[in-house]
Amino acid sequence: MVERHSVGSAEYVVLHAKWQASRGRRPSVAFLYERNPRKALQLARRFVYLVEDPSGLYLGGQIPPEYVCGKCGATGVKLWRLYQTFLEHQELTCAVCSAQAEGE
Repeated sequence: MVERHSVGSAEYVVLHAKWQASRGRRPSVAFLYERNPRKALQLARRFVYLVEDPSGLYLGGQIPPEYVCGKCGATGVKLWRLYQTFLEHQELTCAVCSAQAEGE
């Protein structure tokens, strides 16, 4: 499973740590600027996107109830966030609201 992801990606770091744990070992991979493997694993977990469902559907095809547009309340659509923002509580908006905010 580790080999499906490029070395240095968040997915690689998390899966490598799981593999190491299955062998009774500690994490041993750096991620981004973090060279301490334990801290790197914590950082990678914030970025990771892994599909764990056997069906291959993200979140088992279920949409979380809080996944709604922050401006119009649209559900069941792709939501967008500001470019390069990784805040804990950021506002997600639908394509229509995002385009209006950008003046498009």
